[in-house]
Amino acid sequence: MRSIDDLKDRIAKLVVLILVIEFFQKSLESDLSEAGDLLRLAGAISLIAVALTVPSLVGKSSTDTGEKTGQTPEDEAGE
Repeated sequence: MRSIDDLKDRIAKLVVLILVIEFFQKSLESDLSEAGDLLRLAGAISLIAVALTVPSLVGKSSTDTGEKTGQTPEDEAGE
């Protein structure tokens, strides 16, 4: 089952990457004429950075729980 979970993770990362690229393309096409526009763009970029960071942090915490219980990925696969 680990290969299916890896596939799901990779597909999710690919979807996020596509959304990020689309966002930056739209932001380059927009007219940034006021300071508020720049502030909103900076906020949106910050939110994207957080969205890209959270999945990697969640992945690390799930592997940490296996270490705390003393189980290795091979042990979990055998269950």
